Amino acid sequence: MTSPYSKDDFKTDIQRYADLDEEIKAGSKALTVLRREKKALEPKILEFMKKHEYTEINIGNEHQILRVTSTSTESLKPDALLEDLTSILGSAEYANRVTEAVMNNRAVIEKESLKKIKQKKKAT
Repeated sequence: MTSPYSKDDFKTDIQRYADLDEEIKAGSKALTVLRREKKALEPKILEFMKKHEYTEINIGNEHQILRVTSTSTESLKPDALLEDLTSILGSAEYANRVTEAVMNNRAVIEKESLKKIKQKKKAT
């Protein structure tokens, strides 16, 4: 048989819950500061790595910093584009064709960033 959950247990749990919530908030703020500092270092490190043509740096403890390039297309909302083109061109059919052409020929954006990975162990 389980022991009953008393009012004192409830109060203790509520207080612990509130304390944990405060610790989480404080930890989140600390993480935000750390992320900002890390983000501020990234452009300098990337510039140095590009200048010296480094694509990876071993940092010990089986980790590496990689210079990676990712690509994405710029954001474009087809519904808004179609609506604007229809009002400008006066033809929904022509506006639809133009919208499809624009959506299929969007610019590709490249972005470089750093990525920390764990090195694979070499087979012996």
